[in-house]
Amino acid sequence: MRGAGRLRLIDVNACAGRIDLWEPQEWIGAPLEGLQEWSIQLLTNAKAQLKPALDELTDVSLRSNGKWMALPACATAEGLFLAKCLTGPRYEYFVVQMSRGHLRQMSGLRREQARRLQFYLDAQAGHPLKVQAQVSQSLVRLRLNRHLPREEARALLLGWQSPPPVGGGATATHYVIPREMFPIVRQALTGLSVNLTEREIAEERV
Repeated sequence: MRGAGRLRLIDVNACAGRIDLWEPQEWIGAPLEGLQEWSIQLLTNAKAQLKPALDELTDVSLRSNGKWMALPACATAEGLFLAKCLTGPRYEYFVVQMSRGHLRQMSGLRREQARRLQFYLDAQAGHPLKVQAQVSQSLVRLRLNRHLPREEARALLLGWQSPPPVGGGATATHYVIPREMFPIVRQALTGLSVNLTEREIAEERV
């Protein structure tokens, strides 16, 4: 057994008959049917539960072409969209039916549902989240500018957060992952249709 950050790496054979062994996808806990099938089913269910839109909604934005756009800027929007609305200190999320730029119907979503659906819609629009991994001999460094769904974010617990570099931007979160654990993180990211590139770098000297 040896340490890798806050992890302890043990040979799988030493665990036989002593603990349950999970496949990475089981441990991550993301929908086993995959992002596309999960998202299509979510949209189908939401469409069946649409109700007339509330007139009092303000500050509504639609997810379109990989970004949030204020409702007044979507004058030609038609069909189903992921939407968010600021209500007090936090956002509420909906699937909405648009017609000629007007919000006609809506169905509520939980925050975690909306967070995963956003990855699917962005990828379908040709704007998947792009993440670059800097891979050294023992560590992998990631910079994420978007929160992952709760299940996929579990994979980031295999590493730790690090302070952003000077000038690195306050909105992004930086992670360091032991290289042995990175295949699990990679699986979580690719399961969200993230466009992941990996670049080998020299090992940092302490």
